[in-house]
Amino acid sequence: MTSRSNAFFHPCSHRMHLVLLLMLGWAITSYQRTNLGMTMTCMVNSTAVTMIQHQNVDYKKHNHVNRCFVNQTTSDGIPANNYGGELLWSPRMQNLLFSSSFWGCMLSNIPAGYISDRFSPRNALFLAVLIMSISTFSIPFITEFFGFIGVFIARFIYGIGDGFVLPTANWIISRWVPRNELSQAGSLFTSGFQIAGIVGVPISAAFCDSSVKWPGVFYLCGLMGILWCVIFLLTGKDSPQKSKVISRTEKAYLVENIADHRQVKGHAKIKQPWREMFTSVPLLACLYSSFCFHVFLMFIASYTPSFFKEVYYLKTMDNGIYSALPHLGQMLTKILWGVFIDHLKIRGKISQTTSVRVSQSFSCILVGIVMLIVRYNMDCEKVKLVGALYIMMGLALGPATSGFFTSLLSLAPLHTGTLTSMSMLVGSFGMIACPWIVDMFRVDGTPEEWQTIMLIISLLIISSGFIFGTMASGEAQNWAVPKASEMDVIEAKQPLNELQESII
Repeated sequence: MTSRSNAFFHPCSHRMHLVLLLMLGWAITSYQRTNLGMTMTCMVNSTAVTMIQHQNVDYKKHNHVNRCFVNQTTSDGIPANNYGGELLWSPRMQNLLFSSSFWGCMLSNIPAGYISDRFSPRNALFLAVLIMSISTFSIPFITEFFGFIGVFIARFIYGIGDGFVLPTANWIISRWVPRNELSQAGSLFTSGFQIAGIVGVPISAAFCDSSVKWPGVFYLCGLMGILWCVIFLLTGKDSPQKSKVISRTEKAYLVENIADHRQVKGHAKIKQPWREMFTSVPLLACLYSSFCFHVFLMFIASYTPSFFKEVYYLKTMDNGIYSALPHLGQMLTKILWGVFIDHLKIRGKISQTTSVRVSQSFSCILVGIVMLIVRYNMDCEKVKLVGALYIMMGLALGPATSGFFTSLLSLAPLHTGTLTSMSMLVGSFGMIACPWIVDMFRVDGTPEEWQTIMLIISLLIISSGFIFGTMASGEAQNWAVPKASEMDVIEAKQPLNELQESII
């Protein structure tokens, strides 16, 4: 049992302070990554693009448009909900920009995990966020002088840095947090994504409505990232052993309880069990869940503002508020669920495997069902109902962090960076697949097109819940246990078989 003074959520818990700092960094980088979802609606001249794209569409046939759209049409009678943008970027070009950062992320995913497992994750994370922040800050300048191609390249470079964030952050968390606290730490860390949505989307909408317009969003994101880099460089450390401010009591507690990260001889020469990884059923279940989960996240983060703009014809600030609702719902449940599920594990009520399976399956199946309900309520007269459903969707999504994310940290602690990179690589495919799905079915922005998109995504997320619920694991795998010859004799204060049991 963990004493109260050594509890994760304690005012003097240095590991909690570090996870909070990582959460702030994740919030900033998530805002940098997803701000394009809201800003795109006010960057693009919707009136001009609509006239070009929809010249052959008879909107009089759509009763939905006739009832919902008021006094916002082009000279030809075509509905165009314009937020004051000036860029002539077609929906196809917008989708390419949404996916551009994930192409860069795919390029750096595997190298990021390799570097995280062998060198300083702290230094790699610092450099990655610095590159991302500079790239984000420069977007307005690049847009003005280099246009669409320049922005695509800048977002691609941003993605290269983004590929390092999760592997390095996961490595740091797994070195600082005992296994029975990983759900709490994981929920707290990944809450940065929800903070980015809850705070960032309305801020982006406010900038769009102001005289500063959309460039202010990128300037703010870039400056916040640079400031975080300075703070992290001064206070962040790779492990408790390297920290000079952690208490002796907490350091002793962490050294005793994080046996999975005992130093290994010739750490840079550890062999990666690639064949075992690619044939591991629990890992494959994690990877499939990562793909489906990121398809859904991409839709929520990048396309929700466009969805509310085209289907419900919301004004800018209303759009910002409604688009933040799923993030608010998820924020309310994920930390509470993480604390609850860790409490059950500590008291021996459920196993590690049961906890991750229940968390992921419950979350994904419920999210998919709610999304199907939204699909059948695409009417501007039901916008409040859909807002409530979006909150429910977020509430249902919260427990997923204690599912595949926690499983990923538990399967092979010595290879956390590599496994996280593999998951991110697959997740990047999911992030790229989402714009592809939207581009395939969204032509005129009608409710019928959005219904098809939501049907596909909801079926994907439901299938991942069933697969993870039957195949996943929350325990370290046999192939992840280090060989006796690899263990550092300096750290071998307990018998090898006892150490192996603590790892398994």
